[in-house]
Amino acid sequence: MSEPKPEMLVVSHVAPTPEDRGDRVRIAGFCREAKRRGWVVRFLLYSAPPWHDKNLAAAAAAMRDEWDSVEVVTRPAPACRTLSSARRRAAFSVRYGRAVEAGWAPAIDLCVDDIVDDVVCQAVADTCSRFPIRAVVAEYVFASRTLEHTQPGVARVIDTHDRLTRRNRLLREHGVAATWMSLRPGEEKKGLDRADVVLAIQQTEAEHFRAVTTAAVDTVGHIQPACFLPTARREGRRLRAGLLASSNPINVRSTRLMLEEAARTDLRKGAELVVGGSVCEHLGDLTDGVTLAGRVDEVASFYGGLDLLINPMVAGTGLKIKSIEALAYGLPLLSTRCGTEGLPVNHPLHRLETAEDVARGIGQLACGESSLDDLRDASRACFKAYSHKTEQSLDTFFGRL
Repeated sequence: MSEPKPEMLVVSHVAPTPEDRGDRVRIAGFCREAKRRGWVVRFLLYSAPPWHDKNLAAAAAAMRDEWDSVEVVTRPAPACRTLSSARRRAAFSVRYGRAVEAGWAPAIDLCVDDIVDDVVCQAVADTCSRFPIRAVVAEYVFASRTLEHTQPGVARVIDTHDRLTRRNRLLREHGVAATWMSLRPGEEKKGLDRADVVLAIQQTEAEHFRAVTTAAVDTVGHIQPACFLPTARREGRRLRAGLLASSNPINVRSTRLMLEEAARTDLRKGAELVVGGSVCEHLGDLTDGVTLAGRVDEVASFYGGLDLLINPMVAGTGLKIKSIEALAYGLPLLSTRCGTEGLPVNHPLHRLETAEDVARGIGQLACGESSLDDLRDASRACFKAYSHKTEQSLDTFFGRL
């Protein structure tokens, strides 16, 4: 008789479908790797303030074809009767966010337990009692409270995605509205110390986490198989450069800066710019010479129509999954230093300083001043080196469980 498969419970406010954002792609890739290594993967999705995902139930239904079980815990928005709920409402309020952006109000840093409540924790405890769960993975440190409600002997894991201590300060320094999850000093440590293993998405963040927590810290990047596309023949047409991004404030700010510089330097003579994803919803005034493709259902088809993938990211921590995705498709990548942080890059056009530099780099490639073929070769070599290192990291992590 064969040994039963080990079972993993993933606790997340984010459904891994549709794969239209970096966090969704990260979760889907990690869990598929667990399945490939023989694990049963169960999901507990929670809808809690400030995230009231109206499509969570539909996403859960779509997930059941791929994952072993999916449970959804929904929570109504509470009245502001506690300091925790008041902080949470203010921190994620659109109106308050606009006041922060205008400099009329301070950005709010939350406590690590301001998001997950007793109902979600009890759901985790119930699931662990019904199934022989060997490991519980909390997605983001603010779900770490659920790890205190597991069975004895269960491996407790936090997939951090990002460094969140005073994240709002970093965003403000780059002119980005401070309206996402940002923690007070000491709160990240409180959450991380609940884990047996902490997953950092890149080495610099692993070093930060090791300095603040007693938990083991492994660096596990984004997992994506290589699917190199055939090299397109330009045959005299303009260079087609594009990006695919969600509508988070960093993406919006970065893309706007790049497009504004492209308009000033009139790149349309040598290049065609294509933008896909929900970021297009915030670019309606920058359509001159730019194709806004909107939401993209078939990522491979979108990338297959490009000669060059660009990532003008100007701020943010964490691994830039859109860069990994471009490299996985074998496209030449033109990026800021921030957009390739954590990757073994080896070409000057992989580590430009500003979004404006990215726009100028498109012009250099379009006119032949820089070699697109050399950039493609360097990008593919980068992906192969990164994939090898990630596979080794996964071996280490799963060996702990």
